[in-house]
Amino acid sequence: MKLYDLYTSKFKFKKPNILEIGVRHGGSLLCYKSVFQDANIFGVDINSRCKLLEKYGFHILIGSQNDDLFLSSIKNTVNNLDIIIDDGSHIYDHIYKSYMYLFPLLNDGGLYVIEDLHKGELDYKKLFNFDVDEIIVYDEICFIKKTINANKNKVTNNIGSLKYS
Repeated sequence: MKLYDLYTSKFKFKKPNILEIGVRHGGSLLCYKSVFQDANIFGVDINSRCKLLEKYGFHILIGSQNDDLFLSSIKNTVNNLDIIIDDGSHIYDHIYKSYMYLFPLLNDGGLYVIEDLHKGELDYKKLFNFDVDEIIVYDEICFIKKTINANKNKVTNNIGSLKYS
């Protein structure tokens, strides 16, 4: 959580627009609501039962992060996002597709987080480096670094590995 605190602190006393892919039981959404009381929080999930979480004030969108039509429709509902968290399928093709549709909706100075890259479809022949204590940036994800370098106002360029303690 220290990493989240570091990067989200600038939004703490504002009314950020937050979108998370991968709602599941709503635990993360409730956490965001406790930290950012006045936030507009949107969740994306493939399970229609997640709509039940709207009673807590969330906006739930039902669809797949791998569906071009659905992802394209999000911009009609959500814009000016301050924080986007992809904690969805953890499949690299889905991450890439979501990123290409959603990154343009992110405000300058916004934060785009991709959770659990280590859970994706690993092809160890394509690893840049391997150390069991690290989350490695794989070549399937290098498009993000290129996009960040081209849009320096949107996010801090901090792609790398995180050590488990």
